Amino acid sequence: MAGADLWMRNPIFAAAGAAACADLFERFPGRRAVPGVEIVRAGESLEHLHVLLDGSVRVYHRTADGLEVTVKLLRAPVVYGDIELFHDLPFLESVAAIDAALIARIPQGDYELFLDEHPACMRAHLEHLSAAFCVAARNEQQLFASLDRRIANLLIAHVKVGATAPALGDKPALALSQDAIARSLGVVRRSVAGVLADFTKAGILRRRGEHLVIEDVLHLEKLCAPIADSLPYWIGMPLDGLGSVENPGPVSRLSLELVSAGAAGRVVAVERELSVGSDPGCDLPLADLAPRHCRVFRSARGGRYWVQALSSKAATLVNDTPVSRAVLRDGDVISIGAQRLRVALRA
Repeated sequence: MAGADLWMRNPIFAAAGAAACADLFERFPGRRAVPGVEIVRAGESLEHLHVLLDGSVRVYHRTADGLEVTVKLLRAPVVYGDIELFHDLPFLESVAAIDAALIARIPQGDYELFLDEHPACMRAHLEHLSAAFCVAARNEQQLFASLDRRIANLLIAHVKVGATAPALGDKPALALSQDAIARSLGVVRRSVAGVLADFTKAGILRRRGEHLVIEDVLHLEKLCAPIADSLPYWIGMPLDGLGSVENPGPVSRLSLELVSAGAAGRVVAVERELSVGSDPGCDLPLADLAPRHCRVFRSARGGRYWVQALSSKAATLVNDTPVSRAVLRDGDVISIGAQRLRVALRA
């Protein structure tokens, strides 16, 4: 993939259309970064929006004693430096290339004009900022996590951003040394060595030359589940796993059990959306309701389910409280007319 297609991968710019992306490609050609080399340092002045078109980068804070604590691993398509740019601040974090990342830079004035000309892009950028904030909020959970969990999370994050060496076989292989892991997490090398030794004895990892080969990805994913998806980020990344620390996996299904007289015991599964009403065309047709009384649906970007009232003349209640739109939780009861539907959520 090359040229304008790389810009079209990013929802922020794709919202402007193919012609606008072709123009961006001509005006702001990207440059390849040298793997492992710092691209920007915290405190440097910022006059451009950085657009990661291809590859991945590491975002980190450098401590006074030289540690480089990784806070994000970014994979294309994504932008960075935007928060500072909007507030005329210098870079708040340092960035280094993980691989030969392709990065374009748009001057601040040009990007502001671009957003003014394309309001849809402004909305897409707002969605990106809110998603990035959610990932940053999950990142704070690492403060309370054990070292083995944090190491597992770092390894899985590198796999998710594509920082692997596929030539070593079908198992993910990472060019990460004990020193690199220790610097990324802000801990001493000896502690990392102990955890990696335990992983190796358990058959989860093995060292092959300069690479760390992950033999059991599933084990690491289960271990880091409470803080999963707190490091990797790209625009369009699924956020289902951020909904709960206790159960970080996506909600796969919601079901509604009819508990009203005459229909008790009937269970209806909801995958994406279910319309309820007396209209025969509804997914769940029930008598004595408004033609289209309400709908139950899963949010487009997250793992939550909602109920939305569709009739202004007939009430929709959740746990006996009238609602126009509400998030559904396990055990909630939706009341519509004489009908009652009990919510069951299963991950």
